Amino acid sequence: MIIPLVAVVALAGPPAGAIPLVRAVSPAVGAEVAAGKIQIKVTFDQPMLASWSFVMRDPASYPDCAQTPVQSADKRTFTLDCKVEAGKDYWIGFNNDRFKNFQSLDGVAAKPAMVRFSAH
Repeated sequence: MIIPLVAVVALAGPPAGAIPLVRAVSPAVGAEVAAGKIQIKVTFDQPMLASWSFVMRDPASYPDCAQTPVQSADKRTFTLDCKVEAGKDYWIGFNNDRFKNFQSLDGVAAKPAMVRFSAH
């Protein structure tokens, strides 16, 4: 049986040394969430090292969060428990020019990304 090349590439994942990219984030960009306890989740397109850089834009727009996220068994998703207040906008970055600890298993820093959401 011959497997199409596209299927082989999809099964293999990104090539070694590829820059990791954020594939999903929760809450979604622009979402409105209920005040209280939430989980912030970021999922990458490849397995990652057990290191992270959740980055604050400024202290006023960063939620009250646990110090350490939980990494999924497939090493692609990080979940951070947080608490948010009604009437506030939040901005959370994943890596930036200075903090680059979200890294692939090859040690390549993920492309920086950011999510903004609000609580009601």
